[in-house]
Amino acid sequence: MAPSSPQSPLPAGTPTDIDPIEADSNHASPAIANDGSNSPLIDPVESIPQTQQPATTMHDRAAKLEELRARMTQSSRDSRMDVYSEFQRQKSDPRAEARQDRARREAEILQARQEAMDQGVDYERRRFWGYSVEAVEKWNAKQEAKKSREEQAKFAGHAQWAIKKYHKAVNQLKPDLRAYETQRAQATTHTLQASTSSQALVAYDGDTLALDLTAAQSKPSREAVDRLAHHVSKDLEKRTQIKKHKRDDGDITYINEKNKKFNRRITQAYESYTKEIRDSFERGTAL
Repeated sequence: MAPSSPQSPLPAGTPTDIDPIEADSNHASPAIANDGSNSPLIDPVESIPQTQQPATTMHDRAAKLEELRARMTQSSRDSRMDVYSEFQRQKSDPRAEARQDRARREAEILQARQEAMDQGVDYERRRFWGYSVEAVEKWNAKQEAKKSREEQAKFAGHAQWAIKKYHKAVNQLKPDLRAYETQRAQATTHTLQASTSSQALVAYDGDTLALDLTAAQSKPSREAVDRLAHHVSKDLEKRTQIKKHKRDDGDITYINEKNKKFNRRITQAYESYTKEIRDSFERGTAL
């Protein structure tokens, strides 16, 4: 008779028909870390969150590629349009456009004048209907000032040039009215305190004579002296710049200012071609 295995006591109510393999797999203890702590080990594969990525089909990729191609085509078209507009802008002549605008305005004026003549209406009278009195006065004052500046700009001699410069400096002068009133009060008080009859008679004549008597003892302030020195230095610097500009012109190859500007533009464009010819010509004349 085979020996019977020892029966372990079970608590009451415990089922006895349990598969030992299934029980071991269901009630297996978690793995313990080897660092001495009782924390269970975490599987790195199971710890990664499982996110569902949308699968891109071939149709989606083709649509994306078509969109990128369309954007590239539009960018190339815009770049070509910008290059073409810049080329047209550089090729256009601003003076020619100004001449066209001026010719168009003159044509419009001639057309309006002809229409007024056909209708039997004074063109100048009709034209001034659209302007107010203030606008006409401002326009006339502007034209007179322009004419005066043009006349003053003409060089008629060194004496007239000196007078013009003097008037310009006087117009730019900023008088110190506070210092003037203080000096005037001091001069008047000093004159009224005179003891002799002749000085009293002069004082009775007014403030102008009182200021004239004290003008000989007047002493300019430090600020006035510095302002005068700055003005003189500025004039000398401007004169030096004008002389330097005249020296930088080199050989005179022009007859007036317009021809000078034209020669400068020609030199900028064809200097590399004409320099050798000009040097050869100068060497020939030197011989």
